[in-house]
Amino acid sequence: MRADGAWHEVSMVLHVHSRLSDGRGTVAEIMAAAQAAQVDVVWLTDHDTLAAQQDPGEGYWGRSLLLVGLEVTPAQSHYLALGGTGVPDRHRPFAEFTAEAASMGHLGFVAHPDDPGNPVLKLPSYRWADREGTAYTGLEVWNHLSQWMRGVHGLWSGIGALRHPFRGSERPTSETLALWDRLGQERRVVGVAGVDAHAVVVGHPPLGAVVFPYPVSFNTLRTHVLVAEPLTGADVLADRRLVLEALAAGRVLAMSGQAGGFPKGFRFFAAAGARVCPMGSEAAWEPGMALRMASPCPARFTVKRDGVAVASHEGQEWAVAALGPGVWRVEADRPCGRRWVPWVVANPVYLRAPAHPGC
Repeated sequence: MRADGAWHEVSMVLHVHSRLSDGRGTVAEIMAAAQAAQVDVVWLTDHDTLAAQQDPGEGYWGRSLLLVGLEVTPAQSHYLALGGTGVPDRHRPFAEFTAEAASMGHLGFVAHPDDPGNPVLKLPSYRWADREGTAYTGLEVWNHLSQWMRGVHGLWSGIGALRHPFRGSERPTSETLALWDRLGQERRVVGVAGVDAHAVVVGHPPLGAVVFPYPVSFNTLRTHVLVAEPLTGADVLADRRLVLEALAAGRVLAMSGQAGGFPKGFRFFAAAGARVCPMGSEAAWEPGMALRMASPCPARFTVKRDGVAVASHEGQEWAVAALGPGVWRVEADRPCGRRWVPWVVANPVYLRAPAHPGC
């Protein structure tokens, strides 16, 4: 078993729209923003199209790797499909188009699962309404735009909200976290963070305002994955495989930049002697198992079992006993001035009843 410190961390911006659907920017503009924000990987997810796979194609733009997926957009139950080569039929039921996406080689993540819509902005609810089927890989446990827009109730609240990109998206919603914890008791469900970046203009020139230019969106939320080998920086197919393997395995951190930056080095895993079970592992629980976590900066850790907080600690390293089977995960806050703000939601280690074969 790989020592947990041997992973290589990749910082990704997930759920991005360009002019190929309802975004404002060109792919070149998006990738320029990614390079400026020191993003390792950008997943472009325009609505119901993979056109960018052909033009300009997946590849490196300086330090940043462009990968092209799509967002499947039925009336509700939107779905991010990543890594495959086909476009699922959004007119079919959720169970059918997600199975189709899987057959095309996609990993799939339910987008903004508790999205309520916004009557002021004339946006309907895109929540996860059709929950039949299990072909999905996971869900967005944290979505920047969907959560932020809930605070727009009129002109002045909208103007005020534009000045506060983290308003409403300071932390994942309790509804989505409860859903994630509940689903995880049945099987691994990978949680990711999406920015849902559009950089759209509201209002009329010259008074129109851009709702979060890409450089702003790219510094709100990110999805960090732990890959088995360093990205090559040149071999696109090899690097895409590394990223997709880490996503599928659940070696994923949903991370906020509201305390400033996206420092790498946060780790969470379960261990029993020489046995190490990283995030995403489904492992047989055994007496003496401990949950271990480490942070590159001071943090306030909160350990949760099946969604219930059981212990907390301030520091940079901590170990706590896993006293029984459960979906064990950790959330961490960082200091920001005189207060603590949400920073990391780590994917769980699934410690199952002892009959499970283990990690």
